Amino acid sequence: SNTQKEAHQLQHQRASTYPTMLYKDIDDGDEPWYEPQLKDFNNDSVRCPCVRVDDVFSPPFQQFFGFEYFNTVQSEVVPVVTCSDDNVVVAAPTGAGKTCVFEMAIVRLFSNALRHGSRTLPKQNKVVYIAPNKALCDERMEDWTRRFDALGLGIKVGLVTGDVWDTGEAFRNVASSHLILTTPE
Repeated sequence: SNTQKEAHQLQHQRASTYPTMLYKDIDDGDEPWYEPQLKDFNNDSVRCPCVRVDDVFSPPFQQFFGFEYFNTVQSEVVPVVTCSDDNVVVAAPTGAGKTCVFEMAIVRLFSNALRHGSRTLPKQNKVVYIAPNKALCDERMEDWTRRFDALGLGIKVGLVTGDVWDTGEAFRNVASSHLILTTPE
């Protein structure tokens, strides 16, 4: 459809304005592999410009982030997280913004699902967040419930951890939630 073509063109235009990712091509014979080069983000000469949230996401998702610019680490991964279906692994120190990178991927999935004029997210759109402990799940549950509720799109956040004894309740929670928080237990 024209709407899908326009959305794809917009994503391509946005991606072309982002800093080029530093990848080196490693050919193993059959398929190319891409290995990210290490970057020293403390060195000003390799820092990419910070990307504006408004340049990446449309309303109402802009307000989800609560700040104007993504930081350097987040800006570096904007093209791959918001304009592709590639898998991403982010290894960065505590406080570098890894959770926000995950939130970018969540918002991309949800915003793509809502592109067709719907104001509510279909139940088949699901994201699973696995945290090492229940305390972190509880913290994310409180934060994401508040922030997604503020968008008014009916995005439901659910919590399923090892301390839930009623499997029927856990199943209903998974079935009705878009963002499922759980532990490996």
